[in-house]
Amino acid sequence: MSDTVVNLHDEIPEEFASLVEAGEFWDTHDSGAYEDTMTPIDIELDVLDHKLYVAVARDVAVQLQAKARDQGVGTETLVNMWLLEKLLQHGTNG
Repeated sequence: MSDTVVNLHDEIPEEFASLVEAGEFWDTHDSGAYEDTMTPIDIELDVLDHKLYVAVARDVAVQLQAKARDQGVGTETLVNMWLLEKLLQHGTNG
């Protein structure tokens, strides 16, 4: 990423080919220069992520991280999949 801000008045593309392309554009442009082209919107945002954090022993966490990496998923995803499987085995359906 570049720390240099370039021409502040380039036209904003209608669409970006990828998130990377959008990121590269905004890395080099100041959104403040485009305020006059922006439309205000109202949004509702639920900032609570509804997650429960549980302490896991370090050695268990290391094993979980390695297993998740082997399976190509994040540790959180792996833990949630395994817990759901266990709940289903015990007849708990959420």
